[in-house]
Amino acid sequence: MQNGVTYVPINEIAENIGDKVTSIHNGYEVVIQKKDGTTISVTSNQSRAIVMGKIVPLETKKINNINVPINTKAFFKENEIYVPLSFISSKNGLNYPIQKEEKIIYVGKNYPNNQKEKNNESIKDSIIKKSNETNQLQTNNKKINKPINNQIDDNNSISNNKKVNSDNWTPPVLKSKWSPNTLENFKILQNELGFSDGGTSYNIQGRPGAIQVIETSPSSQYEVYINFYMWDGDAGGLIPQAYRIPIVAKEFLKLFFEDDYMIPFNYLNDYFHNGVVPPETFTANGKTVETIEGKSNIIFAIQK
Repeated sequence: MQNGVTYVPINEIAENIGDKVTSIHNGYEVVIQKKDGTTISVTSNQSRAIVMGKIVPLETKKINNINVPINTKAFFKENEIYVPLSFISSKNGLNYPIQKEEKIIYVGKNYPNNQKEKNNESIKDSIIKKSNETNQLQTNNKKINKPINNQIDDNNSISNNKKVNSDNWTPPVLKSKWSPNTLENFKILQNELGFSDGGTSYNIQGRPGAIQVIETSPSSQYEVYINFYMWDGDAGGLIPQAYRIPIVAKEFLKLFFEDDYMIPFNYLNDYFHNGVVPPETFTANGKTVETIEGKSNIIFAIQK
């Protein structure tokens, strides 16, 4: 507790709940993708988070029946980002159900009903004790190994507006150019490439948020984070629309990299098929891009 505010480790909680956690910039920023596709980015020493591309305060105080943002900042300690407990339960934050007891805070849907259950942590319910103990974030990199869908031809192009595969899907085609206004780019992604959630997320059946675009804070050195959670592996038929990802990715990457779009595309293809991690830094269309490897995902941080 600091200055009367209860802080909890957001990395540990999100992982134990079962959401995807990616720690970047030496742990000073964490990106969380919830199972419903919501993406949340929290940075140390910032009083706000980026939730689906929108700025959300970590904590608010009700004044005259109005929720007013207050300057409660996240902080980094022992490989964890700590945030106010209120952000964990806030509908505008992680929206995890919590239950407080005298010395323990339970996070998750299944609260223990007796002492025996209290002594057993569920995989999906995090028991966070009010102490300074932290656990280092562990990453076990998993790779997907499945040949690329043959809808992408040998010339690395797709046929304009031709229906592919058996679901009668028409591949989208990018028509607009990149804008220095990030919100305009989100509109392009939504209106032309079929992204949802205000242009921040590309969803397919069985895998919401397969591609995520995360807006940064105005003070950040990065324009956006581009997060790829999967490629064309259909998980044994469980994700039949997976073949769309590399097709959409080509048009998507054109928005940011124009004629150099095949540079990041080939890196992604090689990573998801062969387990080859892209270089830590590369340049495409005059933009410097940093690569961040997650557990089974790749993030491209595009510098401004």
